[in-house]
Amino acid sequence: MTEFKTQTGRIAAPACRVFEVLSDWNQLGKIKKKISESQLRGFEFDADSCRFVVDSYGVGEIVVRISERIPCGVIKIKPEKSPIDFNALVSIEEENSEACLLTISLEAELPFMLKNILSPSIQKGMDRILDLLTEYSYQKP
Repeated sequence: MTEFKTQTGRIAAPACRVFEVLSDWNQLGKIKKKISESQLRGFEFDADSCRFVVDSYGVGEIVVRISERIPCGVIKIKPEKSPIDFNALVSIEEENSEACLLTISLEAELPFMLKNILSPSIQKGMDRILDLLTEYSYQKP
């Protein structure tokens, strides 16, 4: 397995509020507007799953699902449809009552011949997701 990990992002919201939003993907509609069709197309989601198409490297359609939620701290994600097997983990750590820290990690079963080709794109995509999630407004409507 090849391991990827983002830097730690800081979010100006309590850990449980961030978990509440990130563990129900229906609440991420504003993020969808910030994703360019050139990066991902066909981006759709519901509370537990997300579907999108990656045209780069002939990857195609990917469907992921939240496989486990550990309140206020961890969201585990597994693929339902993907050309590679992987496990992703979103870790939320309370910094104080007004802020938390967010890290995304991924373990992927990359074929040896594709590892050097795909690794930079995977890391860049994860870093972009972290940026989107740290810029997101977690305030209740």
